[in-house]
Amino acid sequence: MTEVDWTPVQMYFGIGKKAAYIAELTNHEGQPLFRAKSEELNVTIRITSREYSMIMSNPNLHYFTTALKVHLRAKRAIFEGLGLNWPESGAAPLEVRASEEFLLSKQIEFIDIPGEEE
Repeated sequence: MTEVDWTPVQMYFGIGKKAAYIAELTNHEGQPLFRAKSEELNVTIRITSREYSMIMSNPNLHYFTTALKVHLRAKRAIFEGLGLNWPESGAAPLEVRASEEFLLSKQIEFIDIPGEEE
């Protein structure tokens, strides 16, 4: 396996730019990939070229952003047990889509961010 060059991208919660975690993006063998590594996340998923561009230009985990959509898809991949040991097991496919209930439950987390009580 050849070495893969990852581009780190600081992901943020909302308008206040509270740092969430550092994601990594790459284009491996013509396939854009998103890797989330933090205490909560450790997963690699396939993304589209458009998602790649959108995350690079706006890494905010905020209402309706591509970054939030991909972040939730990564969490769903973990829930489904996909993309956990890339490159050994492969990245989670594009078809990993969160159910409406899953999306709604995760969006509630972003409204009440731990550590924001001031």
